[in-house]
Amino acid sequence: MKRKYAVVDIETTGNNIDSDEMIQIGIVIVQDKKIIETFDSFISCKQQIPAFIQSLTKIDEAHLLNAPEFSEIASDIYTLIEDCVFVAHNVQFDLRFLQKYFSRMHIDYHPNYIIDTVDWFKIVYPSLERYQLKYITDELNINLDLAHRAIDDAVATAEVLIASINKVSVYPTDTLKRLYKYAKIMRYNMEELIFEILIEYSAEKHFENHSGLYYYKKQQSFDTLPPIHQSFDQFFENTIMKLGFKYREKQFELSQRIYNQLMQHNTMTIEADLGSGKTVSYLIALIYYLSNQQTSVLLSTSTIFLQKQIINDDLKQLEAALQIQVPVQFIKSKRHYLSLQFINEILNDEKENHDILLLKMQLLTFILEPHDGDIDRLNLNGGRKIYFDLMYALYDYNRDAYYIYHDISNTPHIGITNHAHLLSRRKNDIFKSYDHLIVDEAHQLLDYALNNAYDTLNYQNIKYIIGQTIKSIPDSKVQSLNDIHNSEYEITLLNQKIDDLFDRLSLYYEGKYVIKVTIDENSHIYALFKEINDILTQLQSGQLEDVVKTKLAMLHQYFLTVWIQIKVYKELYIQMKNNNKASMSLISKSISINDLLTNRIFNKFSSKVFLSGTMQTLSFLEQFNPDAEHFYNYENTFSKYKATLFVPNDVPQFNYKHTEQYIESCMQYIHYYLEHISSKVLILMNSYAQIELLRSYLVELFDPSLIISQTSDVNTVKLNEQFNLLDKGVFLATQTFYEGVDFKYDGFKTVMIISLPFMHPDDLNIMLMRDEVNDVFMDYQLPSTVNKLHQATGRLIRNENDRGMLICFDRRILEGKFSTHFSHILKPFHVESGNINTFTEAIDEINQKI
Repeated sequence: MKRKYAVVDIETTGNNIDSDEMIQIGIVIVQDKKIIETFDSFISCKQQIPAFIQSLTKIDEAHLLNAPEFSEIASDIYTLIEDCVFVAHNVQFDLRFLQKYFSRMHIDYHPNYIIDTVDWFKIVYPSLERYQLKYITDELNINLDLAHRAIDDAVATAEVLIASINKVSVYPTDTLKRLYKYAKIMRYNMEELIFEILIEYSAEKHFENHSGLYYYKKQQSFDTLPPIHQSFDQFFENTIMKLGFKYREKQFELSQRIYNQLMQHNTMTIEADLGSGKTVSYLIALIYYLSNQQTSVLLSTSTIFLQKQIINDDLKQLEAALQIQVPVQFIKSKRHYLSLQFINEILNDEKENHDILLLKMQLLTFILEPHDGDIDRLNLNGGRKIYFDLMYALYDYNRDAYYIYHDISNTPHIGITNHAHLLSRRKNDIFKSYDHLIVDEAHQLLDYALNNAYDTLNYQNIKYIIGQTIKSIPDSKVQSLNDIHNSEYEITLLNQKIDDLFDRLSLYYEGKYVIKVTIDENSHIYALFKEINDILTQLQSGQLEDVVKTKLAMLHQYFLTVWIQIKVYKELYIQMKNNNKASMSLISKSISINDLLTNRIFNKFSSKVFLSGTMQTLSFLEQFNPDAEHFYNYENTFSKYKATLFVPNDVPQFNYKHTEQYIESCMQYIHYYLEHISSKVLILMNSYAQIELLRSYLVELFDPSLIISQTSDVNTVKLNEQFNLLDKGVFLATQTFYEGVDFKYDGFKTVMIISLPFMHPDDLNIMLMRDEVNDVFMDYQLPSTVNKLHQATGRLIRNENDRGMLICFDRRILEGKFSTHFSHILKPFHVESGNINTFTEAIDEINQKI
């Protein structure tokens, strides 16, 4: 590869090209897949470096004391990169800043070829969750100790670039030619890089070919685990020792109970405190059972975070310690896997914007990796995800298709699934080979059961499918022109009837988020549903091409679920945001929670173990009220390491109708704390509106760059990672951060809870639960709040080394009518309550200790 590639990274005082300044530049020249030259310099600037930038880059004014002006090094930089391909991670940022500085020197810099490594790495590494440079280097085991230092980032980017070229160099030539064709239409010049790889092409790995697509056929196989010739207690103790953990009698008891439960084919409920080591406990029990009984066991969790922790951390640790390979199978429906026919359908689609082209290139490389074509492994977001989801919604995945799927069901193994799939109303019994089930994070089962207990008819989805159906008709091979005209008329009439239906339903809307309405047989709405059903039935019986019939059948299926609900129960739920018909959904509840859990869990598995920090959310269900013999409470062993919980008694009682006044009264505490304690603070709230309101106060008092705010369109994992990178800062988050989030900090941590996490009275789940329980507040809302609060406390103290403080501004935790329901959560804390004077004294005392 004879071209030179200049990999550039700059650090600046901020992101505004008009007002911010450059403080460091790093350049790495790559040729023939080697680093041949580097350039590194701090750059003098007139601005003060913001605290956030200092925290992020570890660059302060001292580093720039003897740094040159850009004018002193401009000529050297230009000479170095003049004839190179310009490469950067988020290329527009670095290129525009550099061009601005060059223009001041009257240097006109416009590189002939530009490559953005964000796009390139998305194509070559399509399975990565995120594309921040530090995350990529960690995944590829490339060293990057000083992330956000220009030269370190430039070297790391160059090394990832070289690794990516080596990876692409063994792709099939047909795949490379397809990538080249798409790259030529992209906004940057990746085609030049692909062309260089093509002309120097020498050898390729062996890939399978089907329907013109090359793919990797996974040949992974597992040997059956050999029997363990030890008693369970000996095996547990030896495993804990090999892991380097401290032996705890209570943890052994927990693991042994789980093992015994698998042997006895019964049901057990276990409440295990946060940070109690329950994951390792049940994995040791599973390995011992799997080894000696040679029977597969199913494990269900609620979050991807925990699944990955189990596979990538806990199981890997156990395998290394025991020097074994544990057979593991992810259990998903075929709909979760890519078929080669579906990929070809996307590749043959004529649409060609940047996101669609990027997706097409990702699919070509994705199927060359050993991951079974699991769609969840694709890093899709934004326009690519919208396009992919729409194409997949219109695709008939039930027809014969070639899936790249590897099945190890013949080998006794641990099957791992999620609660959503476990409770889904699937046609095939994909869990029939499992007799034993362990459910971690079992408190989440109720919400997943609710999500699977109803069907949704969404206005936007219906209109999109109709639009796609109309577009398909002129291309359909029908028997006569009359068939086309009749079909167009019927679909146009259908379109009008659907608009009429949603217009009339919107009249019922009362300004709430969700309402329940009664539909009388003599009503116009009932008649419209019947007309729509008749039109759809008639259209599907006509002489239309399969692609049109498939879309009409999908449309009909959407309507049937709601139509049957109306015919049988004469009722319907309407959900709508901001009085906007386009956001309207019609919801029909089709099965009770008890029936769903009975059908999907209790009648399916002979032994069942449910683990959670608290099972209160499920206490109204008979299935989760076993006798004392089958209930076990396991407390963590470091509860004696108590943190402080402070509850102000001079903040008014929370009322969601007066949120602004309430948050204003919290601000004096937040302000004093942030002024006097150098710490990282997680502030948990119940809505994005609360976040925006609190942020508006904080930015007036503190450096905005140290305040991270959750918004509805930002990935929570990325936000958590960004917060963990900071030495100090404030993170404003909603209830999604109450659990499953790793709050890393070696110093003094603080979690603030603005108001107790009660659901909004108009929440859909509350509406759907009304016919499940006697008292929706006592049996559902309150237990759910207790669960969430318990999870929130777990963000603070997770091991003996954690130090910190919990502040709850909602006095109901101590003084409310239902405060006794929270008392068990407060046991690990020194609970203090008082006014602002008491609080300042407590903070001053803490400040002296840290």
